[in-house]
Amino acid sequence: MIKEYIIKNKKILTKNIDDCFRKSSSITKYLTNVIINSAFKHKLKIKKEVKLNNFRGTKRNWRGTIDIRVFEKKNIFDIEIDRGNKLWSLEKLHHCRNMLNHEVLWIKWGLPINEKAMEKIKKYNIDFLFLPTEAHRKHRKKWKNYL
Repeated sequence: MIKEYIIKNKKILTKNIDDCFRKSSSITKYLTNVIINSAFKHKLKIKKEVKLNNFRGTKRNWRGTIDIRVFEKKNIFDIEIDRGNKLWSLEKLHHCRNMLNHEVLWIKWGLPINEKAMEKIKKYNIDFLFLPTEAHRKHRKKWKNYL
């Protein structure tokens, strides 16, 4: 439901990102709010920043946190939103899919998904969306001219 909403509104979302935002944290917050509003319209329960208690990454000894968890009747969806090609996010989603039996979605915005991340996506069978935008880079260049 959320993925379909984002796909349906992809053009306007990327235009809003390109036209309205300068910082990557603002873009991630915007996309988080879009997801929350979409889920709220469908009367779904949502939690942000959900700690994964039984997860430790393979290369780091960090505990994981999922950006958004959506509860839809009998299904649970875990969503990560990233600007970068974060393999760590894909590891967390893999854990959620395999150990918790949740549906997962990785939303990647900005520059294209690189080879390493695409290999993990295929290996872990992770559903993803890519929103191409240069917003944070475009505005950074513009601001550098003023400094």
